[in-house]
Amino acid sequence: MTTTDKANEAKLKLAHIIWMILIAVIGASLALGAIKNQQTTNTKQIKQQELTKVGKDVFQMHQEQQLQQTKDTKDTMIRGFDRIDESLKEIQKKLP
Repeated sequence: MTTTDKANEAKLKLAHIIWMILIAVIGASLALGAIKNQQTTNTKQIKQQELTKVGKDVFQMHQEQQLQQTKDTKDTMIRGFDRIDESLKEIQKKLP
């Protein structure tokens, strides 16, 4: 290789390095922009949710309704198990 070839090869490698750095900077800029956009979106959603908060009395009423619904479900399940127990007792009576 001549010195001219070596110089041209060095220039080509330098150009490749510069392009890789430029592409890396562009990629990092796009990623940073996407992160900032998502952060802004999340902030807007948080502010929107703060506006839709309900009062303490409404929350308490909802909580009481959920508790009553849980109790009703529990009672229904217990009645169902009682019926199953009664059915099993009837079946046992019929067995020799």
